[in-house]
Amino acid sequence: MSRLAFLVLGALAPEVLGQHIQAVKSYPVRFFVHVDHRIDMMDYQTRVGPSDAVTYLADRIPIFWGGFSMIRASMALAEHALAIGDFASYSLISDDTFPLQPMETLIDSCLADVAQLEIWDASVSADRIERYSHFHYRDSNLTNFRNPVSNADRCVKESDLIAMQEIADLMKRGKKNVRLYGGSQWWTLTPRHVSGIVDLFHSDQHMTKSFTYSLIPDESYIQTAFKICFPKEPHKGSPVLVDWRRPPPKPHIFETCADLVNARIADNGKHLFARKVRPKTSSELVDFTDLLHQTIPLRRSRNAILTEFSDSHRTENFALNKACTQSSVSEWSRGSTPELDAKTANDGNIRSYSCFHTLLEPNPWWQVDLGVARSIHTVVLFNREDMASRLNQFDLHVSDNGKEWQIAYSRTEDTVWGHDGAPHVMYFEKPIVTRFIRVALNGTNFLHFRELQVFGEQNRLALP
Repeated sequence: MSRLAFLVLGALAPEVLGQHIQAVKSYPVRFFVHVDHRIDMMDYQTRVGPSDAVTYLADRIPIFWGGFSMIRASMALAEHALAIGDFASYSLISDDTFPLQPMETLIDSCLADVAQLEIWDASVSADRIERYSHFHYRDSNLTNFRNPVSNADRCVKESDLIAMQEIADLMKRGKKNVRLYGGSQWWTLTPRHVSGIVDLFHSDQHMTKSFTYSLIPDESYIQTAFKICFPKEPHKGSPVLVDWRRPPPKPHIFETCADLVNARIADNGKHLFARKVRPKTSSELVDFTDLLHQTIPLRRSRNAILTEFSDSHRTENFALNKACTQSSVSEWSRGSTPELDAKTANDGNIRSYSCFHTLLEPNPWWQVDLGVARSIHTVVLFNREDMASRLNQFDLHVSDNGKEWQIAYSRTEDTVWGHDGAPHVMYFEKPIVTRFIRVALNGTNFLHFRELQVFGEQNRLALP
């Protein structure tokens, strides 16, 4: 389960895809490519170049801007890759997408057990509501004037008549009532996430048809489906950088190695790939590939950090699976009670991206009962990597009885820690005898972290 599946929507940049394949050829990556039906397949494959790491979908559909065809192609890619069944993650990209980070960082991040897709609440946007609630039909030359074709190609076809009848039926029934979410269409998901979304795509035809006849569904369907299937699942942002910051208001085209280098530096590790890569010459991507292979990652691999930590802490973790609780639960909590939600923070899984989640409140806390008094010398705290800035300043409290507390450690720095997976280690030269340990945030915010571990003397100690 170490291989990665890159699901590629292919159209106008086969040479970029070819260089991408060459850039990761030494890594466990397989490419699944859907080529727009209107593009000559033989010419496209020739321009990509030969590779055993590529599977081209035989059944192709024409892709129309703003239409549901983009989703249908994405689902076809996902289903084809899922049928093989031995991939650890699935990344949807376009053929003009290229790695932005050193290969170790890219592979390691794709293997992280967390959904990486942009999601924001689109139910507060009048424009997004109109895109969904109104009836649109963009998947045709007849109705999509962004496609430069002859007048003869715009004549009415039988498929258009079928679509009009489906729209008429849907108008009578009404669009499915869903809470809309939006975001970039590019994502990296686990097999569990992809399977859930594909199943929903087939099982809820009312929702599928409602999005089929909406506007630009590729920026809302996957996000909405994800929130329906995994309402409390944590997620990070999209792994693909699309630079909209420069005028005019359209994506910036990356044409040179220097342009990509500057983008990587400015991005500071937030994204794994860059999109709209159209090199002036083939050597530009070759140079950037060489640079990525030679570059030491800005931060060590998360897996390497966690493996190093595990190797150095092989003694008993006193907090493992002990009774725990927290100050509150929220709509983002995985458990329905403080006790159930708190369990994710001492289950021993330091590689998981799941975590408890309190309300937004003054000085929220999480605590564990070690069961008996222990002499402890080290407390280790793993932060939530995608929201690391929320846990800067906190106090570590200890107690004999769970009622009267003393501060054993305080972190007062503003610097953000833990975004690379490395834990915060609190070491006490003079061991502390305690039964209860509490982490309390200083200030008003949400509290969440990945894991707390406690190490010390192996013998139980009676309280004086």
